[in-house]
Amino acid sequence: MIRVLARLRMGVKGNRGSLMQERKDAEKLLLQLTQRKAFCDELQQLTRGKQLKGTSRIHGLDPYVDEAGMLRVGGRLKGLAEGTAHPIILPKHSPVTRAIVRHFHQKVQHQGRGITQNEIRSNGYWIVNGSKVVTDLVRNCVPCRRLRRPGEEQKMANLPEDRTEPTPSFTNVGMDCFGPFTVKRGLSEIKRYGLIFTCFCSRGVHIEMLDDMSTDSFINALRCFIARCEGHIYGTGLHSYSISPTQ
Repeated sequence: MIRVLARLRMGVKGNRGSLMQERKDAEKLLLQLTQRKAFCDELQQLTRGKQLKGTSRIHGLDPYVDEAGMLRVGGRLKGLAEGTAHPIILPKHSPVTRAIVRHFHQKVQHQGRGITQNEIRSNGYWIVNGSKVVTDLVRNCVPCRRLRRPGEEQKMANLPEDRTEPTPSFTNVGMDCFGPFTVKRGLSEIKRYGLIFTCFCSRGVHIEMLDDMSTDSFINALRCFIARCEGHIYGTGLHSYSISPTQ
């Protein structure tokens, strides 16, 4: 916006003058037009030396009109240079305001509301209700939505019949290996693994030890588990080796 307006001004002048100066003048003109449209009554009152009414949107900012005719935030830092100490006041509903917020949001690499708003203020702009303006822009920013959107979660399927029908313990089981655990045997240290069985119906747990992750060790542990299940059926008691969540 500034670049186009500066080119038009130079074209009217016959390409005379400095492009950098024309860009500064174009920026100043855009800000003046924006303030005249949004704060017409406030500018007239302050130019005539009157105090703003308490119903004004910018009454709490203690505004004043600078030498260029622009509204700036007042305060107790009038001895310092204008800019960060006395930023230019901008309305929240304006294409120029949205362009400024979008520019500094891209400049800070699509950071959040706080960093974007601090960058705007450090460059000499004060937006009325700026937090809401920046929040709305960040919420509608496509790159930010892609980066900050939570991951989609797959809806879980219905439980299989093995998990819902009432059956004796360990009729339907699932199994998995875990470990390793370092244990001592004499003066040496060896690795041992675990094989866990869980009942689909009662959620009971049974654990067998594996010497290693070979197929033979797994088959031996599975046979021990089956033997204990058969002992439970005939009354020898698998429950002494099983742990339920309630226990």
